[in-house]
Amino acid sequence: MGASPPLSLFIECANSLRGKKLLHQDYRRTIKNLDGRHFIYADPPYFTAAERTFVEYGAKSFGMRDLDDLVRLLSQAADRGALVALTYSGAMAIPNIPVDWKQHRFDVTRNVGGFSGTRKKHSEVLYTNIVT
Repeated sequence: MGASPPLSLFIECANSLRGKKLLHQDYRRTIKNLDGRHFIYADPPYFTAAERTFVEYGAKSFGMRDLDDLVRLLSQAADRGALVALTYSGAMAIPNIPVDWKQHRFDVTRNVGGFSGTRKKHSEVLYTNIVT
């Protein structure tokens, strides 16, 4: 087992969260209430049509219908003025992304497996309505 994070990091995180509201609820319920006062970062579970990428979240916990719902809700929130950033696997195109959103492709190394020999680079895409 690795070393625990230092107490100073917990204190820094606690201070950063002071006055913030954390919600434990379905993303649909959360996003439908967000507007121009909010920044939304979404990083949903990835899947392919043939197989699930992450099964740790539970069988059939997130699929194509959920991804469609997420994109629709993010687009509606953006229309209300929210700033939106969505990351997703570069191996699967996301349908219905608003045409005016920017797309930035980048490579990441997955560390999920815990074994350095299984860590590979994967392409991801950042979709955002934020103009820089």
